[in-house]
Amino acid sequence: MVWRVEARAKSMLDRGDAGGAAELLRSAIAREVRRNPRHLNLLGVCEARMGHFDAARKLFLSVLSDFPEDAAALTNMGNLAFLEGDHETARRYYTKALQQNFLLREPRFNLIRSYQYMGHFEKAMMAYQDYLEITKLGRLFHPALLLLLVIAGLVLLLRH
Repeated sequence: MVWRVEARAKSMLDRGDAGGAAELLRSAIAREVRRNPRHLNLLGVCEARMGHFDAARKLFLSVLSDFPEDAAALTNMGNLAFLEGDHETARRYYTKALQQNFLLREPRFNLIRSYQYMGHFEKAMMAYQDYLEITKLGRLFHPALLLLLVIAGLVLLLRH
């Protein structure tokens, strides 16, 4: 059920229906026994897409108060700072997100943009080189990780 709500909300966002996705997520959040950081984060994305930056910020900070290492919320706080023109704060959030998961593409790419807007072109170029290397690394490992997941799933099925 949880994944279905997220998938529907993301699909609605992709179609430009941030308001509908937000309502779907609010309804799911109201029924939750425990706070789901993915739902709160995604609702924050919906709020930001609708231009409600303060509401989005509150949601992302709410996630970070319970889960300070949540890379998605850190990235989205960086995105808000970037949209508001605070590129140094955005850079700090993107860097924190990458400390949690160095393979993430979004904060790595947005870090490049932050450096560009701050006029740190050499750092932007170095970050771009890192982005290319990580992207290449991800493409190399992706098939291997998929195979491992399939094997792990088969092992679990055979045990039961």
